Amino acid sequence: MIDLNQIWITIQRLATTFITTLPRLVVAAVVAGTFILLGRLGRRLVERGAAERREHRTLQLALGRLVQAAIVVVGRDPRDRRCTR
Repeated sequence: MIDLNQIWITIQRLATTFITTLPRLVVAAVVAGTFILLGRLGRRLVERGAAERREHRTLQLALGRLVQAAIVVVGRDPRDRRCTR
């Protein structure tokens, strides 16, 4: 027979754990969003600065994307092991 009391205790524990980690998730989302926006701003600044020379449009795009990626990577948590091997 299934013990409903044990199921209820597990659900309560999961809900409590989720609620206690919610502030960290919100902070992580804000920090990630900030670095993504900074990356986009950096990309646009590089593209705009390079736009004065209209010859190498693909180089402008590549440099802009590299700057954006660098800013996002710098903003990553160094303790996060998912991005490393």
